[in-house]
Amino acid sequence: MTTTVTYRCSRPEWLTTAEIGLASARHLHNQEAEAFLLYSLGKAHTQANRHQEGVGYLTEAIALQRRAGDLAGEAETLCGAGLACLRLRRLDEALTMFRQAQTAARQLDDPHQEAFASHLTGWALLELQRPAEALQHSLAAAATMRQLGDRASEIDVLVKQCDMLRQVGQLEQARDVANQTLTIASDTDDQVITAAGFIELGRIQQDLEEPEEALASYQRAAVLQRRLGNRSREATALDATGLAYQQLGRFDEAAEFHHRAAAMHHDLADSWLQAVALAHLGDALSAAGRNAEASNVWSDAEQILRQFDDPAAQEIRNHVADAIGQGDQQ
Repeated sequence: MTTTVTYRCSRPEWLTTAEIGLASARHLHNQEAEAFLLYSLGKAHTQANRHQEGVGYLTEAIALQRRAGDLAGEAETLCGAGLACLRLRRLDEALTMFRQAQTAARQLDDPHQEAFASHLTGWALLELQRPAEALQHSLAAAATMRQLGDRASEIDVLVKQCDMLRQVGQLEQARDVANQTLTIASDTDDQVITAAGFIELGRIQQDLEEPEEALASYQRAAVLQRRLGNRSREATALDATGLAYQQLGRFDEAAEFHHRAAAMHHDLADSWLQAVALAHLGDALSAAGRNAEASNVWSDAEQILRQFDDPAAQEIRNHVADAIGQGDQQ
């Protein structure tokens, strides 16, 4: 399986072409072509935020690649399927896939693919609220990318590493890494990484009790994401902006940003991020003295969160349940 593919057609054309190709490959009993086209369809669906469908196609591709002994294709497809599972909050499945990808890459003696899979393993561990373990994977991945001279991949790793460092309490080091990432992104004119870097810097600034600075970072991120056309990440930046306004005690303004973020995530059918934004919205409304509105919003968040069972979801569910209980007593 070819590991580097450039898709230049629009998404509908991509899907139509891949579906026609898949039917032909199956008719000809060409399993190598079938696996590649299943991978292509999986990528197309995940890029369209249809992650459930994407996982289905990618899992089929993995089965064929294993049957054919295509370790290189398997490692790459496992990473793609794991990322889709990550976005569906199927975190244990994602972690298993990333670890399997690491094993396959190690057997191939492919340090780049192994480092990428290690980075993704760290991401899954971070989402599972295991930041110390996550950081070890991230540090190893960044070191390998640096050794290979792959600056673009290194800064991808460093962006997520900022959050890991922040969550283990290494705030000054996290800020240093965030600033380093932003410098590299500026040097390479990488606006995607710049936007992501400002989100991470803002979170660090909030933990350092610098809400004004965080607000500026989040607003820069939101503007960049809007320019890039990434509505999901724009919504994440808007939700983070609301958190900075909450830290500044400007709760009505915070509520406006959380509301916009929740609506955007709803439109994108991202129920996890919608629930997170709704929980934040409830907090802002409550702090603004708008208790009836807060209770309704928290109830909506609680309803959505029932479909998730990971540690972060449980933590937010507990917070929301406590907040509703306290509101009922008032």
